Amino acid sequence: MYSEQDIIKKLRKSFFHETSDIYGIGDDCAIIQTREESQLLITTDNLCENIHFDLEYTKPYQLGHKSIIVNVSDIAAMGGLPQYAQIGCALPQNISSDWVDDFITGIKEACQLHNIHLTGGDTTASAQHVFISITMLGTMPPHHHVKLRRTAQNNDIICTTKTMGDASAGLHLLKQKKGANNPHVQKLIERHLCPKAQVSEGLWLSKQTHVHAMMDMSDGLCYDLKRIVEASGCGAVINIEQIPLSNALQKLAVQERWDISSLALSGGEDYSLLFTCNAQHFKNLQKNFRKEFSYDFYAIGHITSNKNQISYLKNGIEITPNLEPYQHFSNGC
Repeated sequence: MYSEQDIIKKLRKSFFHETSDIYGIGDDCAIIQTREESQLLITTDNLCENIHFDLEYTKPYQLGHKSIIVNVSDIAAMGGLPQYAQIGCALPQNISSDWVDDFITGIKEACQLHNIHLTGGDTTASAQHVFISITMLGTMPPHHHVKLRRTAQNNDIICTTKTMGDASAGLHLLKQKKGANNPHVQKLIERHLCPKAQVSEGLWLSKQTHVHAMMDMSDGLCYDLKRIVEASGCGAVINIEQIPLSNALQKLAVQERWDISSLALSGGEDYSLLFTCNAQHFKNLQKNFRKEFSYDFYAIGHITSNKNQISYLKNGIEITPNLEPYQHFSNGC
């Protein structure tokens, strides 16, 4: 069975030729230098019914909203400002007019939230399932610097901006149709169905010269960190006890007997920013970030010189955690 990464590697080998004006396949966005000191960011995300979402528990408003937000998060991951979107969608005949209205409302409100202009796209019919494709364009504001996956440096601190594992736990709860009246259940389900993109945080981080590599976490820490490690030609150590966990996840993990480390390491769709920064400037960056946003980002490990090797430590002892990263070509939603 081929994987998403297999296809990306084939495309990169066949088509990618980096120039001073274009940086393409292999990051959250492509970058095109449009004129001196001006960069255009371009990203595309596809959402396919029964692969990325299930209409049994995903309302059309939520689907429309999320389809925009996951693209906004890609722009934020580069430190950019989202501005324009185009939508392609294929809908089966059994989709009602009310469903379409709610879906469009979700798209509209997500665009309004981030001041994005929907400039067009394409629609068609499908034989059975809903398919959505969003292309989004953004820019790098003056005095901001695009952040790539390939620029992590040895001894950098690895950081994240959100608690981890919540969205994946929310998906488990939706599938199991668990306690809708439980506030902890509701919080985790909301993290899955209604993600939030961290545009302001990404813009702030893109102004910091001591922040090196950055991306958003859509497929889980173990998978997304591997992308940074491979792109940067380095290794990493993750301290599992330092991974931030929400109170809701901790309480429900005990109740449901979940492997909380597995959820935190391999659960996708948290859409936090994963970045590396210079160790000597970590405390100052954290202090200034807290002053700007009234919360802390979290240090969860460090970059090493051991090429393509990621080690997981629990209380200083190396372990082999149960990791199950999401695979688009073998998993359903």
